[in-house]
Amino acid sequence: MLTLATLRLPIVYTALFALVDLALLLVFLGVNEASTGLLKAGGYVALIFAAVGVYLFFNTAALATGGPGMPLGKPLLRG
Repeated sequence: MLTLATLRLPIVYTALFALVDLALLLVFLGVNEASTGLLKAGGYVALIFAAVGVYLFFNTAALATGGPGMPLGKPLLRG
């Protein structure tokens, strides 16, 4: 539900929540099917969404210290 709420925000926010959803899905399926491959994929996706979160942190830190913001992309929905 949060992923849908971010569609009017810059695309990096939507990507972050989509990656969180995907990681949770992969870990859930990995546990239910006892698949180490799915669990490993979920871990890799979690590392990717953590990297996106660090990118967002750098953007906020740059803006808070008076510097230029980093590009976050255009929103998926406009209007």
